[in-house]
Parts: sequence; C-alpha cells; structure tokens
Amino acid sequence: MNKLEKEEIENIKNIIKEKFAQEPSSKDRFFLGEKESHLGEKYIDRNEFSRDRDRILYTKAFRRLQHKAQVYSNKKGDHFRTRLTHTLEVNQIAKSISKNLGLNIDLTEAIALGHDIGHTPFGHAGEEVLDNIMKGKDDLGGKLEYSIDYGGFKHNMNSIKILELLEEKNGEKGLNLTWQTLDGILKHTSIRKDKKDKKWDLKRFVKDYSNYEYLAGYNYFEENSYPNFNFPLTLEGQVVTIADEIAQREHDIDDSLRDKELNFTKLFDDINRLIEEVLEDVSPSSNGYDYFVRFKEVFLNFESFDDESKWEEFCSLLISYFIIDVTKNTMINIFKIKNNNNINNVICSDEFNRRFITEKLVDFSEVGQKFNDSIEEFIERRIINSFNVNRFDGKGKYILRQLFKAYYENPLQMPRSQLKILSDNLKVVRHEYPDMKDSLDEYSINIEELFKMIDNEYYFDLNNIDPLLKILKLRIFIDNNHTNEKRVSNAKNSSSNNFEDTLKFLKIYPEYYQKIFGNGFIKQILKDLFNKTNRFSLEEIKKLDENLQDVMLIIKGLTEFHYIYLSTICDFIAQMTDDYAFKEYHELYSI
Repeated sequence: MNKLEKEEIENIKNIIKEKFAQEPSSKDRFFLGEKESHLGEKYIDRNEFSRDRDRILYTKAFRRLQHKAQVYSNKKGDHFRTRLTHTLEVNQIAKSISKNLGLNIDLTEAIALGHDIGHTPFGHAGEEVLDNIMKGKDDLGGKLEYSIDYGGFKHNMNSIKILELLEEKNGEKGLNLTWQTLDGILKHTSIRKDKKDKKWDLKRFVKDYSNYEYLAGYNYFEENSYPNFNFPLTLEGQVVTIADEIAQREHDIDDSLRDKELNFTKLFDDINRLIEEVLEDVSPSSNGYDYFVRFKEVFLNFESFDDESKWEEFCSLLISYFIIDVTKNTMINIFKIKNNNNINNVICSDEFNRRFITEKLVDFSEVGQKFNDSIEEFIERRIINSFNVNRFDGKGKYILRQLFKAYYENPLQMPRSQLKILSDNLKVVRHEYPDMKDSLDEYSINIEELFKMIDNEYYFDLNNIDPLLKILKLRIFIDNNHTNEKRVSNAKNSSSNNFEDTLKFLKIYPEYYQKIFGNGFIKQILKDLFNKTNRFSLEEIKKLDENLQDVMLIIKGLTEFHYIYLSTICDFIAQMTDDYAFKEYHELYSI
C-alpha cells in the first residue's frame, strides 16, 4: 500500500479528527483548580492548548532562546540560526503537517514552541559538558572530590524542569501545562540512553513523578526497567518530533553555506550523489519510492546551485518533500490500522478519559527515512566535524567547565536568586533525611537559617558558608585521619560487625577491606559507597536491615546534599545565553 485515492484520503482525515486528534480539556492538567480570569473570558476563543502555547511563549526561558546557538555562533552574523529561529521553523513545519492530517494545531504549536526551551548555551556542546558532570564522568580537573552518577543532564528533561519547577505562574512554581504538551516536549528526543546508561532520572526534573508513570513507564532505580513509550503519546507530539528533524536537515546545510564550509557549486553534486545512493539502496516497491523519484526530477531541473536564489528555492523544495512524505506515510499507516480493525488497540484511555496513541504512526516513508539519514550523515561528516564548528564547540565547553568550577568553589559568586533556590532545596533534603541532623550539628550548620532576610533583602549566612561547603562537597570525610577512621569504623560495624558483608551487599569489591587505611583508600571506598547508595531509592533503603539502613540513610542524605549543590549550579548555567556565559566568564577570570 503506497498510494491512497482522494476519497480514501478524505476518509482518513475524518478518522484522524474523530479518533486521533487531541481534544482540549481542563482535566488534562496535572494540578486542577486554577483561578479563572476576571477579564471577560466569555469573549475570548481560547482552549487549554492555546493557553499552554501562550504560557510558554511569554516565559523568560523562551526569550533566552534568541541568544543561544543552534550550530553556529550568532556572533558570526545576523542570518545564522539560533535556538529561537530553529524553534520557529520547527513550529511552522509541524503546523503544516498537523493541518494536512487534521490534528490539533494549538497543541502542535505549544509542543513546538516549548520543545527546546531547556537547551544550554553553546548548543549540544554545552549539553555534553553538563551531562558529563552530572553523570560523574567529569571531575572538573579534580575539583569534584567524588564523581557520582546522578543520572546526567538532557535538554528535554531540562525543558520539563523549567516548565514544571523553575518558571512561575501567579507566584507558584510551574506553568501547570497539560499532559499532552509536557509529554510531547519530553519525548521530542529520546528518553532512552545507550544500552549502558539506559535512562535519565526523570524524578529529579518534575514536580510529581506519579504524573509521568504511564507517560514514561520506567523506574530509574530498577536495573531492568525500560521506558514503555520512547515516543510521544499524541500524534501532535509525534509530528513535532519529526518536524524537528526536518528543520535541522535543511538549516544546518544552509548555515554551513553562509559559513563557507560548503560551496554552492559542489553542493549540487553532493546532494545528487545522496539521491542516487538512496535509489540504489531501495526498490521500486519501497514505500515512498514514486514520490522520491518525482522529487529527483524536480531537483535535476536546477542543474546547479550557481546562485543563492536557486539554493533558496531548493530549500523550499526539500522541506515540502519531507512534509508531504510524512503526511502521505502517516495516512497510509492509519489506513492500514483501519483496514485491520486495529484502531481500538492503538488508541488507549485511562480513568480520566485521556487519549493515548500507543504506536508511532507519524514517520517518514522507507525511502524518506533513508534520504533523511543520508543528509544527517552528510551533515555530521562535513559540518559538525568541521573546523569552525569544532572551534566554537571547544570554546563553549571550556567556558562552561570554567564557570562550573568557579561556582562550585564559591557559590556566593552566583546571584542571590540561585542561593535562595539552593537554600530552599537543602531544607527539603534536610526534612527528607532526619538522620542527617547529627552530621549537620557536628559542624554547627543550621539549614533553616542559611538564608536570612535583612532590610527586605536576602543574604546568605556567611558564618555558615565554610562548614556548609564541607558538607556540600563531601569534604567532611577527609578533614583528618581521626574522622576518617571513626567513620569507616562505624561503617565496618554497620552490618553484623562485618564490613565485608556491607561491601558485598553493595556489590563493592571486598579487596579494599584488606588494604591499609589511608586517605586514598577511604576516598575510593567512599566514592563506591556514594555511587552504590545513590542507585537506591529512599523507599528501598527503608526496607533494608536496620543497621545497614542507618548508615545508608546518612550516606544517601549526604549525596542528596551534594546533588542539590551540583544541580543548582547546573540549572543556573543551563539557563544562560551564549552572551551571558561569555560575560560571566570574563567577569570571573579576566584581570
């Protein structure tokens, strides 16, 4: 089935509108009971999805996208894409596909506008820096005494955190968006990692993980738990995911031409070669073959890209090709489901009557997918690995690592707003882990008094800063040998007076037990303890043997303090624009 007749197309559109398109409802928000406007809502034609769109559009995080790089620095010229212009292009492509299919345009736009709102400065290079730090792969040249895997950093997770926790509405945390919008933003890129890492700890990025249990479908702490759905559970969300790919394919090449990494004359031959390679790799019976052949015929009419106007015309052709390819293939997928009487198995609902689409239906055709992959590989080889892009990425990585080092060494170099966030989150951990009280009392730290109001302004209690940093940086274990031996001795006696049992339980090599006590040994064993304990949820720890539970609760509490410290710095850096990061770097390090 590679073609649909006109009557079948209209029939499929009607089915999509009736069965697949999302219908807005106030019940789709996780937190009900919002205050209603008193300014004549009855005269305004808005629904829950258009409210989502507007809430995202007016955030500070959305405005910052204007000065965040896509691939190239905006310093190179006015016409290079930024995260904002990329977002607007994704939005336009996604709305075109949704309109073709008869889906909800307002929801599509809300997801598209929010999909990259959590991106870091300096594009994916910045994301890589923060991910390596939060996964314990980068100790910042020894600044971090203990490298602990806290689940990493990913821009889609950070987008959800911004919309659920960091942005505010009516003085409360979060914008309270519909589940459809949040699901589409979360899954516009994978929530799965590679086979080794597997997944991110979503609980750290959302207000209430129970809201995502069906949407995400995995338990971070369970070794064999995987996401049930690594794609959006609405067709509108699936449309944005593929629109994101289409936009990237076209504008990455376009920007590289402006940067002189590619040239117009040779690019025509390059694209012609990609087209021929795709046709050699598929057969006339492949889904999407006929339409791709038509695309090739129109392409050859250009004969060359000897001026910018021809190239711009081709860009329009390329985007149109992918939009139509996705539209046709999606309709064919739904037609097959209809003919197999399988619609009710694909569309599921829960007790709240939420409509979940549990199969990935919005996709390229077989030929369209191969063409998209070929262009992506070409971009990776010729553009992403190019001299100018690597110079910019390298500079960005260096600056962000230096900023992280500076804030980690002295958090008072961050604005008071960040210190307030740090203080508030430490109080939450303090109450979740009452076993931490002795450790805090030992260093005379009063978490409740960290941030004080003086003359209507908040100030960090400087008397608390040095002892607090010893806790936050986990340096309390390497103050002196006496403390080391005392803490290790307590750990040795924590499980039937047999430290080896504790190590075995935590899957730590018992050979360490035979080594001579010393700072190196203690640091290594504590690093292992921190990482192993961090892989336990609080609920799991409370089910353990009482003696072992006591030790692990203290260690877990300390690692949570450490995580809060790192994540506060991480959030601050992630929200920066490229320009602000440059400015901060020069203010901190220039003489």
